[in-house]
Amino acid sequence: MKTKSGKRGVDAKYFNDGTDTPVLERTERSIDFNWEMRSPDPALVHTDNFGAQYEAVLTPPLSGYYTIRLSGQNSSTLALNGQPFLTNQAAAGLHSTSLGVHLDAGVAYPIRVSYHAEAGDAALHLEWSLPRTSEQLDAEVRSASPKLRSADAVIFVGGWNHGLDTEGLDRQNMDFPKGQEELIRSVARLNPRTIVVLLHGSPFTLSEWIGSVPAVLDAWYPGMEGGTAIAEALVGDINPSGKLTFSWPKQLKDSPTYSIGTADKDNVNYKEGIFVGYRYFDTRDITPEFPFGYGLSYSDFDYSALAVVRSAKLIHVSLNVKNASSRAGAQVVQLYIAPEKSAVPRPVHELRGFQRLTLNPGETGQVSFDLDATSFRHWDTATHAWKSDSGDYIIQIGDSSRSLPLQTHVNILAPGGKDKMTADAQ
Repeated sequence: MKTKSGKRGVDAKYFNDGTDTPVLERTERSIDFNWEMRSPDPALVHTDNFGAQYEAVLTPPLSGYYTIRLSGQNSSTLALNGQPFLTNQAAAGLHSTSLGVHLDAGVAYPIRVSYHAEAGDAALHLEWSLPRTSEQLDAEVRSASPKLRSADAVIFVGGWNHGLDTEGLDRQNMDFPKGQEELIRSVARLNPRTIVVLLHGSPFTLSEWIGSVPAVLDAWYPGMEGGTAIAEALVGDINPSGKLTFSWPKQLKDSPTYSIGTADKDNVNYKEGIFVGYRYFDTRDITPEFPFGYGLSYSDFDYSALAVVRSAKLIHVSLNVKNASSRAGAQVVQLYIAPEKSAVPRPVHELRGFQRLTLNPGETGQVSFDLDATSFRHWDTATHAWKSDSGDYIIQIGDSSRSLPLQTHVNILAPGGKDKMTADAQ
């Protein structure tokens, strides 16, 4: 690493808590400190409650996949090439976080490390490993190819870690780790029965490899017993039945916050209004990687016998759900309301109810929903009140915002826009 002026080392600034003006600026040989209960400079920098900022330029000698590790006590962040890259939080003791990244030889990558020390011991270390080139990666796969080809199945565990999934910084892209993309494709070519298990806390792009594998198990961050839970799901001891609570974009530019441009350096401006999540994707007809409410299991379910019974104040909706598989399983039935016309901007449909039921093989269960005027209302920005509009609506039933096989029409009469109604099923 070199400073911005070309000297060997890193530019360092040290701050005492309560001031934005550095009390010490100097060049450090590297980011490798064990201060323990001492100060970087006892005459100027407090022993406890100080901050530090380091800037340098990293020029890799070789192209390949580097593993970069940030270690320390207290809190630290690393930005690489102007993008948030790693965050390390250590409530007690020394903690490390690392991530792989492809770097090109001869390219100057600016890095910035920010650190804050509280009371007690302080330490900070930045390290990286020698890279693996694409040729080395291919050679490793080739050496393992006999075992990969003959295996009943290959389980690839990948994704991110808490170095990127954190409340301490915002990611600037949705890129899946490039080295993992290449490895998944290489392994899948040798064994088409490759299962990918993902560990992460936020979405990333999957387009470069998801078409190469038959199955993906999303484990998120499963905790201490995560390995046991993943194994039980893979071998079929348990039947997964989770559903996505958000729309997973195919690419960053499909996200409403990105495409509408709702953020600047210091502020987040909610210009998308009510069109967030599936309300944006489905209204704009943007196909996500996975829609809101989506999730597979080892069971298949059929929907039938949708019925609507009206009364003066309620619409009673019922349907049958059948487990059409040989495995007991659970399904989450979702109900959406879609206005056929609206005098104000509204989403193409909105979730208005959901129910989970567990069924044995071949078993049929009934699901019902009771809708009242509040199920059809919207917020009137002119009167600053909820309003129900008369008109035709579609009741949609399914297992995600993009899979709604059962639909029926109702006509709502809402005199004066009040939360009172009568309904005629069509």
